[in-house]
Amino acid sequence: MMKALTRPIRKWLERVAAMAVMASILVQPAHADEITLQGIPLPGIEVLGVQGGKITYLAPNGAESATALSEIGGLQIDAHPEYARAVGLLEQGKWAEAVPLLREVFRAAGKDAGWVRQFAAWRLTQACDAAGRGAEAVSAFIDLVGTDPDPYFLNNLRIVSATTLEGPARENALALLRRAARSRNTSDAARAAVEAMLTELTANEARGGTNDENDTAAPPTSTPPADPTGLLNPESVAAEDSLVVLPATLRNSDEASVNLLRAGRFREAITLIDSELRNDPGRLQQRLYLRAVAQLGLAEDTDRRDAYLDAGLGFMRVVAMARSSSAYLGPSLLETAYIHRKVGEPAVAAKLFEEAGLLLDPDDEPAYHQRYLDLIAR
Repeated sequence: MMKALTRPIRKWLERVAAMAVMASILVQPAHADEITLQGIPLPGIEVLGVQGGKITYLAPNGAESATALSEIGGLQIDAHPEYARAVGLLEQGKWAEAVPLLREVFRAAGKDAGWVRQFAAWRLTQACDAAGRGAEAVSAFIDLVGTDPDPYFLNNLRIVSATTLEGPARENALALLRRAARSRNTSDAARAAVEAMLTELTANEARGGTNDENDTAAPPTSTPPADPTGLLNPESVAAEDSLVVLPATLRNSDEASVNLLRAGRFREAITLIDSELRNDPGRLQQRLYLRAVAQLGLAEDTDRRDAYLDAGLGFMRVVAMARSSSAYLGPSLLETAYIHRKVGEPAVAAKLFEEAGLLLDPDDEPAYHQRYLDLIAR
């Protein structure tokens, strides 16, 4: 009789044990994000996103709630614990130590987690600025703009350290900001923030007399009637106002194609360069390089993968024909590395960045060396 009961009892006990385990699993919070409201932590939530100055989340009971971002006293992201650690460092004034953590969060968060990228880029901009790293702060700000950020992250965001940038670092920062301002992918709110930052960086500065009422320099040559398109003699654009970075050999160039690139007139530049290639085979490497720069400009404006691939092929043509001493080899490798990163090939990009870094001497190519430093820091 006892033996007959043993097996059913054992099965019943096993079933009870299994149910207990299942129950313990079910009572665990499904999510582990956490926000702090009025000093009180609210754990076990799932942040859904940010919109209209509010953070939306699922409470532990499954109810959807929204709270103003201005009321959030703290944020812990389950998938990215480095974020809370970085903010802790910021609160201690350890700006430089927070930078790599925030940069890693931004990189690790996919585009589907856009709200994470917004928080990371926002804090990264602040950290770099507070650490006195103006060029990196501008780069982080451009990353923030690229996330289509909620206006909350843009309000009163200033980069004081960028106002003291000089030389190639300043030129690169201005080029990044101008390109973002022109991009059709930049939201109206972000564009307004970019333009405000441009105004601040260019205010009250001496630019070789270009803003001086007593400037006696001759005005730009007007376009002759025989060139109604303005392609052959576009208005000159100063190097510091350029929308693109160019090698030192072209820094003082006043060629039409170079001026078109500086002005961001990329389609027109390609048209002119193609005409030059057909009619005059000289300086082939330079013209192919300039054409690739124009293609990259178009890719940045449209953010289309196929456009980036076209630009990459353009730069690789230059690499294929360049000698080790060519002024266009290092810049072309660098832009090819950047393109590989943009299209999702980080391993290839890393190798190309390494090769380019060996060729871009800070004395010979200050602007491109600075671009190299900016890119590998992102």
